Amino acid sequence: MTDRLLVDVSKIIPDVVWTIHRVNRDERGSLTEAFRTSEAREVRGFHIEQVNVSVNEARVMRGMHVHQHQFDYWYVADGFMQVAVSKGKANETRILSPGHGVIIPPETHHGFLTLTPAILIYGVSREFDEGMPDEDGYHPYSGTIKWLLERDSVTISHRDLTAENA
Repeated sequence: MTDRLLVDVSKIIPDVVWTIHRVNRDERGSLTEAFRTSEAREVRGFHIEQVNVSVNEARVMRGMHVHQHQFDYWYVADGFMQVAVSKGKANETRILSPGHGVIIPPETHHGFLTLTPAILIYGVSREFDEGMPDEDGYHPYSGTIKWLLERDSVTISHRDLTAENA
C-alpha cells in the first residue's frame, strides 16, 4: 500500500475493485484523490463518460439494480454507507466512508444504504439515456443481502419498491 491508495480486488465477485484513498486534512479543509486510472488497470473495458453526485439523507436505500453494459465507479465524499454487490449466488457488503470507492462491472447487482447523511460521487461508463437506461432493478430486501437496518426503518423510493423484479 502506498500512502495514497489501497486497492483491494474482490475475491468473491470478479472485477469488483474496492479502493481506499487517503483524505489529506489541514486547517484549510481537505483534499482527496477520488480516482486514478491505475485503480482500474486490471478491469478490461472500464472508463468513465459521465459523473453524477448523489446527496442522501440518513437511512436511505438506493438500488438494488444491475446494468448489462455499464460500469459504475462509486466514491464516498461524505458520510457512511453500506454498499452491496452481488452476482449469481455470491454477494459482498462493505461499510464505506469518506475516501472509499468501488468499481462495479456490468452484470453485477449493486445498491447502497446510507447509515448517516452521505454524498456519493459516481462515474459511469455510459451517458444516461432515459429512453434506454440499461438498468434493471429489484426490491433491495428481496434478495440475500444482509442489510444493517431493517426494511421498516429506511426510506426506499417508489421506483425501487415497485421494481419489475420486486
